[in-house]
Amino acid sequence: MTKWQPDIENSGVEHYKAIVEAMGRDIASGALKPGERLPPHRELAHALGLAVGTVSKAYMEARRRGFIHSRAGSGTFVREHPLRERRRVRTDREDTGRIDLSFNGPVNAALHSEALQAALTKVAASETMAPFLQYHRPWLGHDRHRSAGSTWIEQFGLKTDMADVAVVSGAQHAASVALIATATAGDLVVTDELCDPSIRLLAGALGLNLRGLKADEHGLLPEAFENACQTEKVKAIICMPDHHSPTLVVMPEQRRRAIAEIARAHGVTLIENAVYRPFLEAAPPPIASFAPEISYYCTSLSKIIAPGLRIGFLTAPSGKADELVLGMGATSWMTPPLIAEVATQWIEDGTARRLVDWQRTELAERNRMAAEILDGFTCSALKSGLHIWLQLPDRWRAATLAQEARARDVLVTPADAFAIGWVNAPHAVRISLGGATGREALVAGLRIIVEILGRKVESSYLAI
Repeated sequence: MTKWQPDIENSGVEHYKAIVEAMGRDIASGALKPGERLPPHRELAHALGLAVGTVSKAYMEARRRGFIHSRAGSGTFVREHPLRERRRVRTDREDTGRIDLSFNGPVNAALHSEALQAALTKVAASETMAPFLQYHRPWLGHDRHRSAGSTWIEQFGLKTDMADVAVVSGAQHAASVALIATATAGDLVVTDELCDPSIRLLAGALGLNLRGLKADEHGLLPEAFENACQTEKVKAIICMPDHHSPTLVVMPEQRRRAIAEIARAHGVTLIENAVYRPFLEAAPPPIASFAPEISYYCTSLSKIIAPGLRIGFLTAPSGKADELVLGMGATSWMTPPLIAEVATQWIEDGTARRLVDWQRTELAERNRMAAEILDGFTCSALKSGLHIWLQLPDRWRAATLAQEARARDVLVTPADAFAIGWVNAPHAVRISLGGATGREALVAGLRIIVEILGRKVESSYLAI
């Protein structure tokens, strides 16, 4: 058993919250290792000079957030850190045999490999390969690649000028570049109370204060945004109005206009993540179209075509693209020109759009299959969405289902992974429809989830 004793002095939050936050930090840093047994409630309470009930409340919250698990008669143990459980930080061999419905990636098939082979063959036959092997200036990308990015963005609803576009290594990199260009350590950035976990990592790395705002079935609430702007200095807002992950909300136009107007009125930088927009048959205009002078618009081919194609495009407000050089120089210096050339070929010859159309058709079929298997459960889904959002029966908790499913070699992502701060995350899990290698694996994984949910929850997992 570890002699773990967190430092909770001067934490600025309630003692039980301070214990949980310290536990999360120590698990992330490796100071607390998976499988280690934590001190019993009474022992830790005595060491910290707290009531036993305070420590019990902290352990209960840590269990809810997936940091720890308990075994009757054995004690409380540290779980693998949630971010380290994900396939993206494991070797292929470690997850062999598992059905991964946690990774939100598109479906890949033979036609993707064929398209890549054709593009690389064309590059190899070119007489102008030298620029793809050198540093280029400016760091925002070759003009031809930036022009292709402008074309790609316009195909999905936002008119932009090539001069305002930077070639980036995916939407997460785009958000990093935009924040480095517009915010400094200590600034307050707001977003949905449920959002992609990578936003938390990014904010932490840049020393930004990140706060989640309330949302409803139409997305982030304008009144919550307005209140934050009136009470504090908000530097930036990060939005995902199309095919929101994890909730799948598509924000209506009126809500988009309201968010844009509030941002403009309070001088807040608007960062719009449109990575999932191509999955939609039709969508309202981007938020950026209502306030282009303060908006940074991020998109990517990784989520819609192939994860390994780490390429995306970032549109800055008119005349401000050069300010992105700081972010590019501080991160990747430049996006690999060879990858940008492949993406540019695909955009120019129509391959990219054909692959998007194929992806939407395949996901429509997978959504149909999932709806049939999950009939009777409450789910949010889109016709050709990349994932579904499964609301769990009252007796279940998301972390419990994720743990039970993992024991059956099926991976899903619990709602807690998306929660910002002390949000009471819904009892739901995100189930990716593209992560499974084939339709058969998807069906098998979904049936295992239904089987688990159909039986009685073990007493050791019941919520207190």
